[in-house]
Amino acid sequence: MYRARHVAALVASLLVAACTPADRDPAADTAAVHQELTDRMVAYEEALTSGDVERIRAFWTSDVRVLEPGLDLSGDQAVEFMTGFFATGRVISLDLEAYDTFAHGDAAYQVGEYDETIEVGGEQVTVRNHYFLRWEKGADGMWRFDRLVAGPREAPSDT
Repeated sequence: MYRARHVAALVASLLVAACTPADRDPAADTAAVHQELTDRMVAYEEALTSGDVERIRAFWTSDVRVLEPGLDLSGDQAVEFMTGFFATGRVISLDLEAYDTFAHGDAAYQVGEYDETIEVGGEQVTVRNHYFLRWEKGADGMWRFDRLVAGPREAPSDT
């Protein structure tokens, strides 16, 4: 009887060990998330250049917040802003370069810079900003950003 209990305990331990996921490599997880976010940003650029506000909106969480120089917009305000913008302008390109990505479960954070070229009234302007993005992974498995904070790379000095 004593031996049977030890064998049963050993078998149970082996089954638990076999069914428990191996320790995950955080660097590998972050690299995989970085690639997913890079792919999402390529798709986001396509949505922006299409001028379709609802297509763009699909890349945001329901409580998105956009903070850029002169802008502090909630999701509804961002939709209103974009709708007004696309009435007279268009996004020609958005080139993002993420310097770093940090993944933690269903949240990810990116730091980088972007160049966005827009056209308004026949005139082209390129905006060059640093950015911080907070992403959330939805129940559908899609990454959406819920916070964008951006500031100019070439800000004028106060001196």
